[in-house]
Parts: sequence; structure tokens; C-alpha cells
Amino acid sequence: MELQLATEKLDVPVEYFMDPFRLEGEGQFSWRSNGAELKEIQEWEGRVGSWIALYRVLIKQLNVERPLLRHAMNLSKRSSFDDAKTVGERFATEFGLGDNPAKRLSEFMETHLNFLVLFVDMGSNISGAACRVSDLDVVLVARNDIAGSRNFTLARELFHLLTWDSIPPKYVEDLGESRKSRVEALRDNFAAALLMPSDVLHRYGRWNDLSTEQLISKLNSTATELGVASQELKSRLVNLGSVNRKVADAIQNRALWNNGGEVTKIEEPPKFSKEFVRVVGDAINKGHISARRTAKLLQTTIDDMQDLIDVHGIDRVIGL
Repeated sequence: MELQLATEKLDVPVEYFMDPFRLEGEGQFSWRSNGAELKEIQEWEGRVGSWIALYRVLIKQLNVERPLLRHAMNLSKRSSFDDAKTVGERFATEFGLGDNPAKRLSEFMETHLNFLVLFVDMGSNISGAACRVSDLDVVLVARNDIAGSRNFTLARELFHLLTWDSIPPKYVEDLGESRKSRVEALRDNFAAALLMPSDVLHRYGRWNDLSTEQLISKLNSTATELGVASQELKSRLVNLGSVNRKVADAIQNRALWNNGGEVTKIEEPPKFSKEFVRVVGDAINKGHISARRTAKLLQTTIDDMQDLIDVHGIDRVIGL
């Protein structure tokens, strides 16, 4: 009787309370949008929420222990942009991300920070999101974006999850807005410094001595090597004083688009992540969930699930 009354009062189906593979009312999301309608974001939230809920249920059934403590970063709304840059550089250095932090960032976030990083197909209007539930932090990245955009999304979501309590993020941020909030500027300064540490950029030699044509060519080739967008690299070099702002402003955007044409093909990472698919495969093998039920929850087919297992290099799964 109480359950029926609650469903009527809240105007929700009974599955809202009974289905363990739903996340309604628990997960907190922060989305990066490119003009997406609120309805589209909410639809994705329901879909992604079921995947996150599935993972949480399965790791409990597999007796996988989650860390007792969450990671946090010493930044607040009162922090300066220089503070954000310093923390970004220190993050790359102290955690040993090497000369190309973008290459190692996703793996580091999963293995060292215990984030669940999911690469998903989210159309052209959503680039990423951060999600926090009681015992899990999740990053969502649009796998159909070019590498530079994906890596910047990773760094942005990393910032939001590590500062969630001190700098609560917006529910939806429209990346197309010309003016950024101070929080968004703090985040982007952190992300740029993390992906493009000053000591790494200094190894590429002097920039101000180059002609405009040489500068454009070097920006595009260096950005491609570092897994970032040329526009982001240009802005970072201006902030470091390595490129004159007037010279940078004179460079037309089309000269840097897709890193000057060097990024001609989107090489999509495998869907979801190896950790996610491994947990799903283990749970199926141990009889905690059927392959058919899993395929339905992931909104895919049995054949596509087999492809996921194969592309992530997961051991054979019984029933596929």
C-alpha cells in the first residue's frame, strides 16, 4: 500500500523503487553540453545511470572492495588562476604522467584514483560529464570526439570530481557560451597545465622567433604529439609568455582546425572501459547476471557484447 501511494505521489513507475539497476534520486551529475536540450541530457542521464547502477551491483556481488576515502584537491572558488595552473602542473609531475600526460590520464584515473571512466556514444551535443554516487566517482567521455577534445574532457571532469565539495559544479554547462564563469576558467587553467606542463613545452624550443607560417606548423604538429587541440596549445603558450598575444590573435582559427588537418580521422577508443567490461564478464561467468539481461541493460546485442569482450582483451565469457 505504501509503495503504491509513493508511486502515485511522485508520479514514477514502481521500478523506481524496486529495480536495482536504476540510479534515480541518488547520483549527482554535472554535464558538458554543446547546446543539448535538457530533455536529451535527462534521457542520457537515465541511460548512463543504469550502467553505473549495473556496475555498482556487480562489484558488490563480486566482493570488490571500494576505497574508504575519496580523493580531493586543495582548490576553492577563492583560488587564483595561477593556483589552478600550479596544481595542474604538480598533478602531472607528482603522479608521474610523463612527457605526454594525455596518453596516461584515463588509465591513471581508473587505476590510481579508482574512478570509473566510460567512453560512450553521446551524439554531437554532449562532450562529457562527471557523476558522483555514494561510493563511486564516474567520468563520461564522448568517444566520437577527436583525441584532443576527449583528453581535455577527461582533465575537466577530473577537476570537477576532485573539487566537488569545495567547488560544486553546475548541473549543465554549455561549452558554447562565449563567457566562462570563474569556476570554469579555474578548471580550464588546471586542465591546460595538466595536459601541457611548462617543462614539457620548453623542450620544444623557442616559439617567438618563428614566422607565422612556422608557428602554425609547429603548433599543429606539437598539439598532435601531445594529444591536445592546437587552439588549446596556443592559449597555453600565450599564458606562459612563450608566444606573443598579438601574434597568436592574428592566427586564423581555420589554420588550427583539427590541428591543421593532421587529425583527419577520429580513432574512437573502445566503448565503456576495460574495467567496466571486465566486471561485466566476471559477473556473467559467475552466474550473477545473464548475458541476455546484461545486453538489454547495455542496450546492445549479444554479438556486440562479444565484440566488446574481444576488443578489451577480456578472457572468454560463458554464454556469449
